[in-house]
Amino acid sequence: MSTLFSGGRIFDGMGSTLDDHAVLVEDQKIQRIAPQTEFSGFDGEVVDISGGTLLPGLIDCHEGPCECPAKPFRWNYFPEGP
Repeated sequence: MSTLFSGGRIFDGMGSTLDDHAVLVEDQKIQRIAPQTEFSGFDGEVVDISGGTLLPGLIDCHEGPCECPAKPFRWNYFPEGP
């Protein structure tokens, strides 16, 4: 299944944005990012993101779930499992 997201701003996660571009997704993977005009005649599902911004998933890589002054960090904090 192909889905085209078009009409909004695209943020690349590195500080740049693209206007008047579209993102083609096939089988849950980004296949192409190009100017919207290159997708004229597209016959799959089109999602209009006008007025919005499409951005990559953001991950917080600086999180300390075990760091708490009331409970000092322990390497064996998480159990190995059953």
